[in-house]
Amino acid sequence: MNRGTMEILDDALAILKALLQGEVVGKSNNATLFNKYRHSTEVEDMLFHIAGRLELRVYSSQERLFICPEVGSRLFGWSNEELRNRISWVSTNSDLFTGYFIIMTLITMFYREAYPDTPVVYIKMGDLVENVNRRLEALQDMTTWTLSARRINSISPRYAEYGKNCRMPGKG
Repeated sequence: MNRGTMEILDDALAILKALLQGEVVGKSNNATLFNKYRHSTEVEDMLFHIAGRLELRVYSSQERLFICPEVGSRLFGWSNEELRNRISWVSTNSDLFTGYFIIMTLITMFYREAYPDTPVVYIKMGDLVENVNRRLEALQDMTTWTLSARRINSISPRYAEYGKNCRMPGKG
């Protein structure tokens, strides 16, 4: 391997190592590593290649780099069974999926819009509970409406045609 390729590999591995150790790689921390990533497409490509082989994804913003496991990663991820065994209050997939739902709701609450530069600094527990309840009620309404439409469709072809042409109350 030539000297230039070794340098690129070393830089990519140094960035990956820092990220895996939980360090911030960005403008304010590990700035040298961040700049090597930002200003060298070879380092960026090598980092993406190595991370991909390890079932990881690297994401970047203007300020810093982030890393997360790919969906289904056995190296850095957990199976549902492993999570149920590790979290004492989770015994079923339903409990686990409820936890996922709450986490995803919480994450969405930290941003007022779909842009990463609109973060919310603090969220009250009551606001989280209210938001989760509101989203669960919306899901229940959608499920109820879908089940009603399926029932209509199963009763008779004549009613099925009617169901396609009419609107359920409150469903636009």
